[in-house]
Amino acid sequence: MKYNYRVGFKFHGKPAHAAADPYNGRSALDAVELMNVGVNYLREHMIPDARVHYVITNGGGTAPNVVPAEAASLYSVRAPRTDQLNPLFERVKDIARGAALMTGTELDIELYSGMSNLLLNETINNVLQRKLEEVGAPKFSKEDVTFAAEITKTIPSNSFEESARSYGLDADAIASMKSTLLHEDVLPPYKSDIVQPGSTDVGDVSWVAPTGQIVTACMALGTPGHSWQIVAQGRTGIGHKGMLYAAKVMALSAVEFMQNPELIRKARGEFKARRATSNYISPIPDGLKPPLKV
Repeated sequence: MKYNYRVGFKFHGKPAHAAADPYNGRSALDAVELMNVGVNYLREHMIPDARVHYVITNGGGTAPNVVPAEAASLYSVRAPRTDQLNPLFERVKDIARGAALMTGTELDIELYSGMSNLLLNETINNVLQRKLEEVGAPKFSKEDVTFAAEITKTIPSNSFEESARSYGLDADAIASMKSTLLHEDVLPPYKSDIVQPGSTDVGDVSWVAPTGQIVTACMALGTPGHSWQIVAQGRTGIGHKGMLYAAKVMALSAVEFMQNPELIRKARGEFKARRATSNYISPIPDGLKPPLKV
């Protein structure tokens, strides 16, 4: 999982009649658009695993004949490591400042959230893997498979390969799974060196306490994240079986740790050793208040 900053850029300009006296106005929307153009040119000069996404949250109003005095955008900036993320984040902010300078507008930069990468604990993950194998992956019903087949018809054809590759599966594994709509086997141990495309606030927890992670099948292979397809499957037996499977594995792993103090010591020892070589800095600045109005 990646380090992530979510930040708002609010530009404040000066309104004017767009036909009668546009020269007296300073367009906040121009600033938003120029920033977006600048960030898009930045993409060529980012590391391949970095990501920058944005939406315009305030497009300047509904009257095209008025120079917009207010406009805003919301950005997510991601990279695998903090030493990669922070310089990229500064460049994005510099582009915003440049857009404000070009348009004669004022700029407010508001950091809404920050997330660190996952520092996975192999001791915990090994226990989780054993429990995944002991419990055994769930078997899906004929109805589940039929529904997954219908869902798959609505998914882009390249989604499966991209999804499988993001979890570190090699070409042979991908080829063997391609004909399977719902995976019913346990995959090899999770590879902690694979850069996952998403971000999670569990990442910061993992820098404070030993943390493990598992993934279970709750959807048809290749289902895109943040899609209606994943929502639809979560409400069916497909999602429920995967969720219950994960719950059983987590519960049995917790019992094993409670019954085996040596495992706890080993997990803590590994955690301390990894923390000793990596300095944790919270991505949330001191004193930052929660963005309750966002």
